Amino acid sequence: MSTKLFRLVFQLLSNSIRRILWLTKESKNSNSSYFNVHLLVVSNTFYARLARVCVESFLYLHPNSQIIIHCDSETEGELLRQFRVLKFFRRGKVRLDRLSNDSVWQLHKLQIILGMNGTSDIFMDCDLRWNGPIGDDARGKLVFFVEERSLSTYKGVVDALPGNIKKCSEASMKNTSYFSWSGIKILESEYDQILNCWQELYERTLDKTLSSTESISRISEQVVLSVFPELFRLPFV
Repeated sequence: MSTKLFRLVFQLLSNSIRRILWLTKESKNSNSSYFNVHLLVVSNTFYARLARVCVESFLYLHPNSQIIIHCDSETEGELLRQFRVLKFFRRGKVRLDRLSNDSVWQLHKLQIILGMNGTSDIFMDCDLRWNGPIGDDARGKLVFFVEERSLSTYKGVVDALPGNIKKCSEASMKNTSYFSWSGIKILESEYDQILNCWQELYERTLDKTLSSTESISRISEQVVLSVFPELFRLPFV
C-alpha cells in the first residue's frame, strides 16, 4: 500500500470512529446545560454536509441541547438525508424550519438573530466543528465569536455605511459565526433600526457607482451586527 493510500484509509477510518463516538456517547467534558441553537443552511446543499458535522460535534459536547436548522427548498431534502442517522441516535434533538426562497441569506441570518432577542439562544454558522464545550455563561453581555479590527480598515465598508451610523465607523468588526444575546433585550424601535440600516447598507452595496462597496454585500449583516453594540451602548465579549 502506498503512503498516500495509507493516509487516505487512515483518515477515513479516523473520521468514521469519531462520528460513531459523536453519535453514541457523551464527552466526559460535556456541558449538561440546555442550549437552544440556530443554524442557517440555504441555497447550496454542500452546506448540509457541513451542518451535519457541526451538529453532531456540538451534541456530543452539549447533549441536552435542541438544534433548529433554518433551511429552504434547495437544502431541505439533503438535510433530511444527512441527519437520518443522527435522528436515530438523538431523537428529537434536531428540527427543520423551512424559510421562503425570496430573501438573500444575509437577511435570513439577521432576522434569525434578531428573532433571538431577549433570549440566551445561540446562533452558529454551519461550518463550525466543536472540539470543546461552551464555557461560563456571559449573561448580560452580547457574545460574538471573536472581535476583529476596526471597520474603517476594511475596504469599502465606511463608504457603504448609511449616514446615520457613519459615526460608528471606528467600531470593531465582530465575527458572527457564533452569537448570543445572553438575555439582553432591545427595544422594538432598535430592532427596526437595525433592519432598516441593513436594508440601506445592502442597497448601497449594489450601487454600481460605488465600486468599492460591491464586495461588502456578502458581509452586510456582519457589518450591521458589528455596529449596533456601539450604537446602543450594549456590552459585548
